[in-house]
Amino acid sequence: MKGIGLAGVTGILSSIAGCSSDDGSSEERGEQVPTLEVIGYPESNRSSFDTLTEIVDEVENLGFDLEYNPVSRDRHLDLVFYEHDYEISSLGYTGRPERLDPNALPWGNYHSSEIEGGAYNWTGTDYPEIDEALEAQRELLDPDERQPLVHEMQEVIMSIPGGEMPIEHPDLVNVYNSEKFDGFVAVPGLGMNNYDTWLNVEALGDDREMTCGYPLDVPHITPLQANETNQIVNRICHDTLTVVGDDGLPTEWLATDWEISADNTRIDFTIREGHEFNDGEPCTAEDVVFTYEYIMEWEVPFLISSLGALDEVYADGNIVTFELSEPDAPIFNDAFSRIQILPEHIWSQIPDADDDIDAPFEWSPTESDLTDNGLIGSGPYEFDEWRRGSGVRLTVRDSHPVGTPDIDSIFIQTIESPSALTTALRNEEIDFVIDTDADSQVLDDLASEEDHLEFVATESVGYDEWAMNTRVEPLGRESVRQAMSAMIPKERIAQEVWRGYAQPAISPISPALEFWHNPDVEKWHEYSMEDAVEWLEEDGFVVEEDGIYYPVDGFED
Repeated sequence: MKGIGLAGVTGILSSIAGCSSDDGSSEERGEQVPTLEVIGYPESNRSSFDTLTEIVDEVENLGFDLEYNPVSRDRHLDLVFYEHDYEISSLGYTGRPERLDPNALPWGNYHSSEIEGGAYNWTGTDYPEIDEALEAQRELLDPDERQPLVHEMQEVIMSIPGGEMPIEHPDLVNVYNSEKFDGFVAVPGLGMNNYDTWLNVEALGDDREMTCGYPLDVPHITPLQANETNQIVNRICHDTLTVVGDDGLPTEWLATDWEISADNTRIDFTIREGHEFNDGEPCTAEDVVFTYEYIMEWEVPFLISSLGALDEVYADGNIVTFELSEPDAPIFNDAFSRIQILPEHIWSQIPDADDDIDAPFEWSPTESDLTDNGLIGSGPYEFDEWRRGSGVRLTVRDSHPVGTPDIDSIFIQTIESPSALTTALRNEEIDFVIDTDADSQVLDDLASEEDHLEFVATESVGYDEWAMNTRVEPLGRESVRQAMSAMIPKERIAQEVWRGYAQPAISPISPALEFWHNPDVEKWHEYSMEDAVEWLEEDGFVVEEDGIYYPVDGFED
């Protein structure tokens, strides 16, 4: 669509839409498609805001009437993630360790089992062929055997499309004060927000508290709910059985070894002995069993889909056995490297010990007498304080069997304003940018000007999306989603809006995962406005210069 002005758009619609019959009378049409609301980022989040306004302009050129309304991140999450009370949205997905597995984002965002509020398929995408393709690639643990099915899965997802159209993969941008701290590690797909960084960071001087900037506030602190700031805190305050290594494969953590049966349906983990939670109670194989049974019993929305193949879990000494109903390739990344081990002596009392909640995932451990307003975990960091609206402080435990960073504490400070972040970096008030909504070019230039700052950009496994709620008409029509998808100028967005610090997203699996990424899927942004109009008209819509109309007698299907 680049280069098409108003006159060109009018000409296309006039010539293609056929809005007049041979005798000059107006073509019959039903009601006009009403204005659709798009909710997304505020203007302070420059690149993401400009991305959405570019798309809104292009989709309006086609004839739809859109109204873009920026909302706060917390309100955005409530409307989309929990309530599904929206029409079109863009929330975005950041890089997380479990997302290095090719199942993570596609399954969460497109499988019908993830439609419930609090899970990731907030567009309501529900296609048996997508479900079948997603399920097929989970059954093969051998990467070489699994790869063709992962490629096929992407082809099926992108051929429809469902409710979600990936837009671009923004680079993960980190900035750190190299005169005060060292030991940061950049991992492809994750950037510097990874276990290697949190375990290896070291203070170079007397200032041993590292202040970290992050754009999202912490709405809750619990290992049983989403929100990336919340999860950063919980990942390093708790242990998981394994963690995702630099190569995307599982590596030891609370488990020191594991064996997989020949039929891939039984996994035996050897659990570290002598390890403790931060309240001094032992962390044992029984806590592992309790955690997994607890999540299944309460069907915790944030985690339950990762355990669909789990039949039984039990312990014998320090060996924990997982019996699966069928082979499940993503279970290491989705569950074993993601589910944080809960202390049974605390969580077994929840929800009964709190009259104000009905389910464990509603409980706030850091606001409870049961934990002395703390967070009981076995990870290398320990919760210290939560200043609502400001940030969270974590201290480093005296020792951890995997490793201990050479600092005393970190403070994860909420900085929503990109301009406030750049000022704080220049004034040495922020030591490490975990993630940011600030313009990448601005941060790159700032680091070039300031000797104490280092800028690092890494390919991300995350992406921004044009999310169309399929429960809302006309977004339930495939032709509408196809037409809107064709109007997204992905190349222009990546190169001009993001100034090269992004790549066009043609599938939910990033090119950063080179082995799994399929470059040969349907590329909707390569279609034209003529194609978009044709799809709409074939479906029965009437496309005219003043808008898009429903068919007068309704749709045939």
